[in-house]
Order: sequence, then C-alpha cells, then structure tokens
Amino acid sequence: SALYAVYDFMQIMFDYEIYYYDVWEINKNVKDVKMRDFSVTDIPDVEFRAPSFGPVRSNIDNSGYRFRQPLVYTKYIMPVGDVEHGQNLQSIHNSNNVLPKEYWGDIHPNWYASDGSEQLCYTAHGDPEEYEAMLTQVTNVMISCLKMHPVQEYPDYEFIGLMIEDNTGFCGCDACANALNLYGANSGVVIKFCNSVMERVQTEMVQEENAAYYRENLTLLFFAYNRTLDAPAIYDAKAGKYVASHPDVELREDVGVWYAISGGINFVVSIYDDTNDAARKNLEKWSALANNGGGMHYWTYCANFTSYQVVNDTFNHFDSVGYQYYIANGANLFYNQGEYQNKDCSNFDGLKAYLDSKLQWDCTLNTEELTDNWFNAMYGAAAPMMKEFWVAQRQGYLLSYDLVDRLASYKMYNNLYKTNAIKYEMLLNYLDTCNAIEKFAYEVYAEYEPEKYETIKRNIDMEWAPIAYLLLSLYADNYLPTERLDSIKTYFYELENTVRHLQAYESGTVSIFAEIKSVLG
Repeated sequence: SALYAVYDFMQIMFDYEIYYYDVWEINKNVKDVKMRDFSVTDIPDVEFRAPSFGPVRSNIDNSGYRFRQPLVYTKYIMPVGDVEHGQNLQSIHNSNNVLPKEYWGDIHPNWYASDGSEQLCYTAHGDPEEYEAMLTQVTNVMISCLKMHPVQEYPDYEFIGLMIEDNTGFCGCDACANALNLYGANSGVVIKFCNSVMERVQTEMVQEENAAYYRENLTLLFFAYNRTLDAPAIYDAKAGKYVASHPDVELREDVGVWYAISGGINFVVSIYDDTNDAARKNLEKWSALANNGGGMHYWTYCANFTSYQVVNDTFNHFDSVGYQYYIANGANLFYNQGEYQNKDCSNFDGLKAYLDSKLQWDCTLNTEELTDNWFNAMYGAAAPMMKEFWVAQRQGYLLSYDLVDRLASYKMYNNLYKTNAIKYEMLLNYLDTCNAIEKFAYEVYAEYEPEKYETIKRNIDMEWAPIAYLLLSLYADNYLPTERLDSIKTYFYELENTVRHLQAYESGTVSIFAEIKSVLG
C-alpha cells in the first residue's frame, strides 16, 4: 500500500500514468513544482486484485506493482497439500493434493467420487465413520500447512483453499443425490464439508501453542465451478432476498466462495443483456450467501482458449458498468482470466489489462475515456486509425462466430480456426490495414522521434502478428500468391527478434513464431 501511495502521489503531482510495461506518461523536464495542499484516501474497490495478462503477471520491470496488481492470486492464497504423503503444495484445484487418491484411494474409497474422477465425495458415500475420518484428515493437512507458513514469514496469506479439481466430474452416489435434492445444488455438500473443516481448524489454531500460526482473518475458499456452479439458495418473498436453501449451507464467516463463472454466461455482451438473466440470478444467489459468510470472490474469463489469435470481444462486458455490477455483488478477490502467458499482449489484450487494472481500483471511471487514453499512449498520432481497426476486428470476428454457431460463440472453447469462419479477404484486409497504419507512423515519427517510432511500430506489429498467423495457417497453401507469402514470411522472421513472446497456446511453451514456422515448413 505504501508503494501504491507513491504512484498516487506521482499521478497527482506529475500526471503519471502507466499503460503498458514500457509505455507510460509523466510530466517531463519538471524542475520547479510546488507541493500541493492535498489529503487523499484512495481505497480500491476490489481489495485483492489478481492480474491475468502477461505484461502485468510476468511483472516485467515491476510493472505488476505499477498496475497496482501484485503478481498473481497465489500471493494471497496459501498453498496446501499432503506433504507427508508426497504431494506438492497447490493453491487452486487442490482437493487431490489435500487427499491424494493415489495414496488414500484403496484405504478410503468412499472419500472419492463414484464417477472415477479425482473429485472428492463430500458425503463419503453417506458413511458416518468415513465422513469423520475424511474431515479429520483434511483438517490435519490444513493445520500442517498453516504451521509450514508462520504469520511472521508469510504475512500476505489471507486465504486457504479446498478447491475441486479442474474437471467436470462429481459424485453420483445415493448420499450425494439425496443431498442434491435437499439443498437444490451440488455445491451444498461442499459448503457443509468446508464449514466443518474450518470449525475444526479454528478450534485447533486458537490454542496457545499455535499462536505463531494463527491468522485472525483467514478464510477458507472453495470453488463454485463446473458441477458446483449453482448456488444452494432460494428466494424468500417475505424477506425480499435470496437465502440459504437449508441451514447446512449457510456459510461460516470464515468460509468464502470463489465463483468461477465457467458456464451459463455470455462474456461477449453486457452483464445486463437478456442472455445473462440466468447468470445474474445465480450470481446474486451466491452473493447473498457469501456476503453473509466469508465473502464473494470472482474468477471470470476474457479469453477464448482455443483461438488465442482472434480478438475475443469482451469489452462490452468488462467495462465500468460491468465492474460496478460485480463489485456491488461482493468482489473481494477478482481474477479475470486472459491470455496470461503472453508477455507481449496481442489482439488488443493490452487494453484489457489496462482497463482491468483501472476499473478494479475505481469502477466509476469512464471506460471510453480510459480507452482513448490507452490508444493515444500506445499509438500516438496513429491512435484514431488503430482504434478504428480495433472496432473493425471486434465486428469482424463476431461475424466469424456467427458463421460457426451463434450460441457457441459465448463459450471459451469455440475453435474459430476454420476457413468457413475466418475469411481470406477479411484477414488480407486486416493485414493491409496494419501495414498502412505502420507506414503512417513511419512518416510521422521515424525521422524526428525514432525511439517513439520503434515503440509504436512494436505495438502495431503485435497486432500484425496474430493476423499473419491466421492468414498463413489457414490459407498459405491455397490462396496466398508466392510473392505475398514470401514477404510475410520474411517480415515474420524479422519480427521474431523484437517481439519474442507472443504465445499461441496456454501451455506457455510454444511461441506464435514456432507455430508459424511449423505452418510454413
């Protein structure tokens, strides 16, 4: 917070603002400036802000802190795991780290889901003795991990998690089926289990011998995700609000939900769009439960994980209006997942990173003004042309989604890398537009402001590269004339030396340049 206060001071005194890890504004040649008489209290709208974009998350030149988003969500979440039985410590998707199936599966088969997945059975198949043993073991692991991380050495850990694995499995045993009928949602058994775990953890940790490990504000997080996405809540007409469907699923004040909105929501349009009616209803159910308990925390998505080189237009969702809605419904911790492996953002994800950082701090800021400021900083005199190009790509790729499947377009795994979706003429037009904008920037800056030109050229090239990738991967064999193909190929190899880290896939191991080379042979 002291560091953020310095950035606030610089903004007030010298109009400092950061837009990208190496693009910022500040009053230059300031030699005589009087100290202003001001008193400022600046409290962020989202307390725990977790970045999901490469330039911020990779913390190049400490840019994460300059964006007021300190590294990643793991800064706040203590990693847990059954170290005694060979498990790594893991902050998220960690239920199998806490109760490793490879160790306990034969001894306690009732601890695991009947569908064969690595998910837990949070009722222990209805066996009271097994349920008690399961609670005891999870509690022991949590306490051991708290003791591995003394407060003095690890002061930032506010959360500890018992979070389902990253798959769609869930137990279908009779006890879980009965609980579903009782609570109205699969998440009910997770809440009941987590409440019991935290009750036992707190009982143990308040003991005098554990003073070095006791955390006054510790919250246990679970995932509302995939099969546990729905909230166990009903509408109480008399009270005029959503309430827990059963006393078992009322959250303790130290048990919070991390709502990973992975389905049933349309991130391409406003949160208030009619297509999001059901999503808002479920979100507001969770908010009512969580804010009576350990708080509401969000994991949202602004990337299409199968089509990283396509502009994924979530700008109408994650604007000032959208953030105001989420923040009004809790938003204690917020992680808006983008293409976090890309050190150099492409497809205008740099703008997403900037808006994300600004609006999580102050959701009342004007999105249009922020957007214009970002384009001006990144592209200088070419800003109007690049903004028009940004709008054109947003519209063009939405039409591409239409050609595949309009309903599927709002999911995060809809592959657009198809010739029936992304047309040759559109990509060629985009590439020509990029070339024309770069030519304009060259004419304006190259002679008199060569350093500024190189930065602007780099920023334009980052939008050129994904288009070239799509053009070559989809049409190199059938459409592109040899001369045009060679010119793109040559420029791409030149570009590789200046923009090295555009990632093609979330694995983080294959760069877009390696993908292009494989396409070209």
